[in-house]
Amino acid sequence: MPRSPRRRWPLILASLIVWGCRGDSALPVAPSEPVASGPRSNTANVAPTALFTVSPRWPRPGDTVTVDASYSLDRDGSVVHYEWNLGNGTTQVAGAQAKTVYASAGSYPLSVTVVDDGGSRSTRTLTLVVSPAGAPSTAVDSAQSAVAAANTSLLAAATTVVTVTTRTALGLPVPNVPVWLGGRGREWQVTQPSAFTSTLGVTTGTIGSPMTQSAQIVAIADYTLLRPVNVSIGATNLSLTRSSVRLTDPVVSAGGDSTLLEVTARDAEGNPLVGATVSVAVTGGTSTVRNEGATDANGRRVVVIEPTACGGIPLTVTASVNGTPLPASVIVTAAAPTAYGVCGPALWFDADDAGTLTQTSGTLTTWRDKSGAQRHSTATAGPTVVAGGFNGRTALRFNGTSQFLPISDVASGAPYTLLVVERRRSGRSTNFVIGGTTPTAFNNLLLGYQTGTSLRFAPYTDNLDAVVPAFTSIAAEPGRVTVGRWASGARSLMSNGAVLASDASTNAVATWSGAAIGRLNIAGTISYFDGDVGEVLLFRRALTNAERSLVNASLMRKWSLGTLSLTAGNNQTAVPGAFVATAPQVRVTDDAGVPISGATVTWQVAAGGGSVGSTTSTTDASGYASVAWSLGAGVNTLVAWYSAASGVGQSVTFTGTAALSGCPTGLSTCAMSVWFDASNSASISTNAGVLTQWSDLSGRTRHAVVASGSSGPTVSALAVNGRPAIAFTALTTLRATNALDQLTTAAEIFLVARPNAAIDGNVFGERSFTSNRMLVHLPWTGGLVYWDYGTCCMGSARISAQIPNYDAAVWSFTVAPGATPQRQLRRNGIALITGAGTMTYNAPTRDLQLARNWAGVIGEFFILPRALDATERLNVERALMAKWGIGTVAISSGNSQTVAAGASPSIAPTIRFTDANAAGIAGSLVTWQVTAGGARFGASTTFSTVTDASGFATVPLTGGQALTIGSGSNQITAWLSVAAGQGQSRVFTLTGTP
Repeated sequence: MPRSPRRRWPLILASLIVWGCRGDSALPVAPSEPVASGPRSNTANVAPTALFTVSPRWPRPGDTVTVDASYSLDRDGSVVHYEWNLGNGTTQVAGAQAKTVYASAGSYPLSVTVVDDGGSRSTRTLTLVVSPAGAPSTAVDSAQSAVAAANTSLLAAATTVVTVTTRTALGLPVPNVPVWLGGRGREWQVTQPSAFTSTLGVTTGTIGSPMTQSAQIVAIADYTLLRPVNVSIGATNLSLTRSSVRLTDPVVSAGGDSTLLEVTARDAEGNPLVGATVSVAVTGGTSTVRNEGATDANGRRVVVIEPTACGGIPLTVTASVNGTPLPASVIVTAAAPTAYGVCGPALWFDADDAGTLTQTSGTLTTWRDKSGAQRHSTATAGPTVVAGGFNGRTALRFNGTSQFLPISDVASGAPYTLLVVERRRSGRSTNFVIGGTTPTAFNNLLLGYQTGTSLRFAPYTDNLDAVVPAFTSIAAEPGRVTVGRWASGARSLMSNGAVLASDASTNAVATWSGAAIGRLNIAGTISYFDGDVGEVLLFRRALTNAERSLVNASLMRKWSLGTLSLTAGNNQTAVPGAFVATAPQVRVTDDAGVPISGATVTWQVAAGGGSVGSTTSTTDASGYASVAWSLGAGVNTLVAWYSAASGVGQSVTFTGTAALSGCPTGLSTCAMSVWFDASNSASISTNAGVLTQWSDLSGRTRHAVVASGSSGPTVSALAVNGRPAIAFTALTTLRATNALDQLTTAAEIFLVARPNAAIDGNVFGERSFTSNRMLVHLPWTGGLVYWDYGTCCMGSARISAQIPNYDAAVWSFTVAPGATPQRQLRRNGIALITGAGTMTYNAPTRDLQLARNWAGVIGEFFILPRALDATERLNVERALMAKWGIGTVAISSGNSQTVAAGASPSIAPTIRFTDANAAGIAGSLVTWQVTAGGARFGASTTFSTVTDASGFATVPLTGGQALTIGSGSNQITAWLSVAAGQGQSRVFTLTGTP
């Protein structure tokens, strides 16, 4: 049958023997029991027994002393009121605990009067000795002392002998001190020890209870609380239906956060199981479980569950009492995001994420926390939002005098890792980016510059300092990822990947009052940060070295931090319009010399009018990035910016020289008669979009201008596979005066051109002007070369050859005198017509005429006043084909693959570029583009490369621009062009599976 309701009280005394010692005021051995009034009219009220503990038991002047009377006993009710007199003028009413400071040495009469719910009172007094000497060597030490019950499993109403052994901190016995017994639970029957401790520090008493319960025996020796002993009284079988499990929060917002699991253990009658062992199992993810152990007087135990998994992973939590699982399990969801591949920051602020910034007229008012914990910062004196100001990314600028952002204290009492992306704007001292408002030991987390050359990380007073380079100017200060990490006994301070200082500090942050970005109270004076802040992350754990390196490298590549150096490709020479032989190359490393992969490098043509294959590239696994660079006329400069945008951040400059007098690509030595190249923008002059002069690059200044009576052509920006060309109509003609003055009986002519439609017209000229269409007019005696629909003919005999199409082509015409005079017309390296005989130049005019009554585009044209040998001619033809993307492109390997989504294919997509003889063409720019699906080259949808010596071009599968495949169908298009969407192309199809 259930028992009738009973009152609860923490400690019940059946019989009491008391004494005085070391200034104690002795209580009567058998205290009278005053009669209760009111509701207790017919029941005698047993007076309470006042007991208390003192900590520290032997204080020094200035120590904060805590006294605790919550262990006082009332066998038939409960203590409801406490009155303290602490002997130094301090009094307190009602609280079970009191605190005070004894400023000077002396003896102080310390007393407490307890009042039970029947109005009865009991007083206990101790003369407390305060001395600079502190605790004597004979003082009781709770850790060394012991409490042992002869029987920890009792029948109801039975008693057990309890032996208390008191020892000093050195383990020596403490004789002649008082000991009191009590219990956490209900209805205790106690016989207190009848004597002080013996010479061996031992005394005994008995304790029992008529109640069925799991409980704890409590012992107080000389006002010092000793460790409790768990006991089981009566039938303490766990009731699975009466016990319960409750979760305070089913969703944990961020890593380092926790939820509380409250387990209540009861027997079949609903009685609490005191001192029962509670253990917890978590499945489905990773977590940390803390505070497992014995239930309290109410049968409760609160266990801390701290998930360490990220991204909405559900965890199943099951509690067991004394080894028996409770049937009800609960689900905890860890909703924390992953920050740069590492789970669960407790704070995450990112100024380059526009969605997290709320501002008014450029001043930040709210910075939203990305950790998932909703720990947003609301500013009363916010910093300025500076778009693109931190190496091309948006950051917050603190003025150093008044601006700061309050943040939540998530670092106190736990290991932590703090990462800050910052850039100071002055070299002043006391320039801290992180701080608080309490200038007392361990009550303020700070990170920043103690002096112009000293970086400091500390929980206030426990400083870890490191030397950093002196500030010289804002332009020379790219910024830092500063990292402070602490776990008890292991602390380090890192800047841009290099560990600057470390030690074995055991000091946690006790409290972090006024936690803030940009503000610190140091020695009672508030200072503010003068500089920019890009990002702040704080983890409530000490990240592993691998995790720390991962987040650090991610932040460095994102915010363009570290060191940019020029490694190859400077001070080269090439002809205008040609790619330099060695691609300009840079490298990005951290302060420890470790390469940073995936970093963005922005390329900017600063002078000379040249061009680059891509305006941005990303560093590979070794930290290198390069770009294809073609030169304009004269001195060229190319700037590589380690930044998300050109013009800001670190940079290096490449210089290249392109002489106007020189050789086209493929020739080692030459003397040109005339040379026009539309890819060299410096050689083209326009007025209102119409060409007025096409400058001769041969050095002989035979510039082409609009012919009399003609209109001027225009510049077509992407006319030939992404390169510019001069666009002619039937009404536009250019004339270069006296350009042919060197020609006699030998010549080598090269032309890159494409007609607009199937028209007939002279290719290289005739003896006199006619009404026929002429691409190039060369008045020679003894032959005619012309190009009409479907055929290409030479000489009066009209030897013909079929022209395969009207695409852009590299044409070459050779007039070679000698023992076997020869004339030959070639297209893309293939001879179309070969004939014997000579051609003598004897026209009255030495002028060159381009595109008379002809419609199409010309990319490049030059004449050498000599015939080349076969090797030279082939080299020039292939170089022109590579430059202008003219030839045959075919898929070599890597098509039609199936890949796990997010992974790289096993075979790299590869194309091959060849001439008409199937020989590979080297040095041609290929632009790769994702044209369908979620594939990426690193973080980009485009990637550029140059064909190798065998004509192959491939995409990378490793490094910063590694190809990864998106889910479903993906298409990768290879354009034989300097721009995506232009010229010949081939399409690769790859499928990403879940």
